[in-house]
Amino acid sequence: MMKHWNGTIIGPGGTPFDGRIYALRIECGENYPDVPPYLQFETKVNLSCVTDQGVVDPRVLPVLSQWKRSYTIADVLQAIYKLMASPSSRKAQPPEGATYGSLHSPPTPSQSGSGSPSRSELK
Repeated sequence: MMKHWNGTIIGPGGTPFDGRIYALRIECGENYPDVPPYLQFETKVNLSCVTDQGVVDPRVLPVLSQWKRSYTIADVLQAIYKLMASPSSRKAQPPEGATYGSLHSPPTPSQSGSGSPSRSELK
């Protein structure tokens, strides 16, 4: 099974994300699809479910917090896209092309117990 993915979301039209290309790193742990994937934006983004380090907080994104084995990576990317299109996400965005300086490794199951980011990863 492929464990390391690169994802891309093109920002929805008519939003502060319009036309921008957002790159994400996606990690599927040993227990995927029983536990959700770990996602981290490489491209800086100002979005309620994304920490200052670019990590998608699974507690904030319902598709991750209510994860079901039948969900796919496409479902997660679509949920992020829909959040970007939401009026509640109309916030100023970092300059186009800005990236997070260093990417974090996902926690191991022994660190978090669930394959999801630990609290220290999400700060």
